[in-house]
Amino acid sequence: ANPFINSFKAIPEFADSFGANHANALISLSQISETLCILLIPFCLKRFGIKRVMLIAMLAWVLRFGLFGAGNPGGGVWMLILSMIVYGVAFDFFNISGSLFVDTETDSSIRSSAQGLFMIMTNGIGATIGTLGAQAIVDRFVFSQPEGLAQVAGWSTAWYIFAGYALVIALLFAVMFKDKKSSKYRDGDEYSKEIITRKAIRSEKPNILFTNPSMLEYMLLRKDDSALFSNKLKWIVIDETHTYKGSAGAELAMLIRRVLKACGVN
Repeated sequence: ANPFINSFKAIPEFADSFGANHANALISLSQISETLCILLIPFCLKRFGIKRVMLIAMLAWVLRFGLFGAGNPGGGVWMLILSMIVYGVAFDFFNISGSLFVDTETDSSIRSSAQGLFMIMTNGIGATIGTLGAQAIVDRFVFSQPEGLAQVAGWSTAWYIFAGYALVIALLFAVMFKDKKSSKYRDGDEYSKEIITRKAIRSEKPNILFTNPSMLEYMLLRKDDSALFSNKLKWIVIDETHTYKGSAGAELAMLIRRVLKACGVN
C-alpha cells in the first residue's frame, strides 16, 4: 500500500494532499483495526459460524482491494481510510478464525501438526505464491509504465484484478467448503441437536440428558425440573462406576432409586 499511495506524489493534483504525504499514518489505521477486530472474533464465530466468518474475511479483501482501486489521496481519501479499517476484518477473520477452527476440529494428538500445516499453507506456500503473483501483476501494469498518471492507472487496474481474484476465491469457498461441525460455534444452529441452556432443556425435554450426580440431585429437588422426569425412562448410563465405593456408592444407589421413583419406574 505504501508504494501505491506514494505514487500519487508524482501527480501535481495530489502532490500536496494529506493522504499522499502521510502514507504511514494511513497504514497505521490498518494496525489499529487489526488489533481491535480480534475482539470481534469470539462473538462472530458464535453468531455466524466458521464458514460465514471466513466468507466475511474474503469479501472484506474484495472490498479492501476495490477501495484501493477507486480511491485516491485527495477527494477519495475516505476510500483509502475505509480500506485500512476493513483490513482488520480481512486479516483477523481469516487467519485467527482459521487457526481457532483448526484447533477445535483436530484431535489433540495431531493438533500441533495441524496448526503447523495451516501456517505453512497460509503464511508459507500461500503467501509465497500470492506475493509472486501479485508482483508479476504490479510489474506488468504499474512499473512498466512511466511515473505519474500512467502508474496510478496501472495501480488501479492491479487492485481491481486482486479484488476479482479474491471474489472468485470467496465464491469457490462458499460452494466447496462444508462445515459439518459448525454447531460447536453457534447456539440454536439449525443442524445442532444439542440443547445447552436450562430453559431450553425444560421446554424441549431432551431424549438424552448428560449430567453428574450433584446436578442430578439438584434437578430432583427443583420443582421446575420435575417435568424432565415425567417421560418414560429407558436407560441410565453411569460412567466410571468402579470409582463409586463405600459411602459414595451407597449415595449413588439412593440417587438412582429417587430417579426411578420420579420417572414412575417400578
